[in-house]
Amino acid sequence: MGENNRFSSGYTFSEGRTGGDQLVEFTCRPEEVEQVKEFLKIIRTIDIPTTGRVAVGHGGYSQYTRYNITQHKYAAGGQAYIEVLEIKNPPDGRCGIVINEYHNGDSVFTEWHTLEHALEAYEKGWGSWKTDKVFPTLKGFVRRVICNVLTPWFYAIGDEELVGDYTFPRGLQDDVVYRFGRKFVVSDRDGGTPEIKTCMGTCFYTEKGTDGYGREKKYYHRFVYWDDGSFFDAHNYTSNPPYPLEESELWIMEAICQFKKEILTGNK
Repeated sequence: MGENNRFSSGYTFSEGRTGGDQLVEFTCRPEEVEQVKEFLKIIRTIDIPTTGRVAVGHGGYSQYTRYNITQHKYAAGGQAYIEVLEIKNPPDGRCGIVINEYHNGDSVFTEWHTLEHALEAYEKGWGSWKTDKVFPTLKGFVRRVICNVLTPWFYAIGDEELVGDYTFPRGLQDDVVYRFGRKFVVSDRDGGTPEIKTCMGTCFYTEKGTDGYGREKKYYHRFVYWDDGSFFDAHNYTSNPPYPLEESELWIMEAICQFKKEILTGNK
């Protein structure tokens, strides 16, 4: 019997309490009622994600999220903004103190040890927009995450899944080669050290243009988005395309990581 048929008949309704004394209603097979009640006791609370629970103000508009967020600082100018956020219920050990930025198409956020550290960094860096240079030198800095077109995890809504530092991208799809979760060896345009990146999905679109003779022509684009926020434009990138990494070739990942480690430490 398949999993979908498992609950098609012969189930019962019951109630139990979590370890935090929260009353929970549940449905299961009659013989599993006591087992479920015992399991609930090891859980403190259970909450269903709610879309738009908190609206974080950005000047004239709001950004919705299912997390409990307080926006402590915000500044904007032109095509840019910066904000200090305190996420009070970050899941799975994620950092709850971040500075989120958008500047001329580049979306990034940085993590901080404490809210005080983030507020001090905001005061020192927001006016210059040179935060990529300033923030890593300041006390309390943890790391910097590039998002670009991907949505950071703390702005997930509804039942969107979290994949690392991002929400699962909406509007993206798989294709024959670039499938979600598949790893690739990716080289930059300058022929630098290749990196191992994970595919987050692919976006296809067409645009109208003209060829060398002035005739109308359709151009097809395929954008592949990676787990570090970067992307690959197959139409405008012809050399060193991403190479799919098979399970039997995981040694490539280990070799690249070791190579980068040796270079950065100056051993070789």
